[in-house]
Amino acid sequence: MPATLPTPAAVKSFLDKARAALPGAEIGDSLRQRCIGFDTVSANRICDYVIEGEKVGTFSTPWLHKAHPQMKPEIGEYVLLHNYDGEPRALLHTRALDLMPFKDVNGTHTAIDGPSVRPLEAWRNVHVPYWNGLLAPLGKTVSDDMPVIVERFTCVFPKK
Repeated sequence: MPATLPTPAAVKSFLDKARAALPGAEIGDSLRQRCIGFDTVSANRICDYVIEGEKVGTFSTPWLHKAHPQMKPEIGEYVLLHNYDGEPRALLHTRALDLMPFKDVNGTHTAIDGPSVRPLEAWRNVHVPYWNGLLAPLGKTVSDDMPVIVERFTCVFPKK
């Protein structure tokens, strides 16, 4: 079962609080919304890591962005991170994007991820099956030459 999207009322309430805490920040009403995780437990854990500053980046592939353009990251954008149940948890600000082939992702890159997947082998053990599940409907699988975007962000709300 896919993650639940936040309700418009939940988004508005969360963004109102974020705007009050971040005077001067240009936070639009239409943000990319993202749930990182594959179930309730993992998504909540990842949200906690982000808020605590333990996770300061994530990964995606342009192969999925072609089919789902709303997933494509942009430098300078704000992103609403929600948990699997659709609860807005954090507001992120994307500060850097790096594009590289999958084979070139190394431990320096995975160091931005959550503690349990920082070692390269652990990172691959999570991301290869995850991406293969998303890529299968597109007739693709993870390969050494698959483009990967390393997305670095800052959690701007709430601040720990």
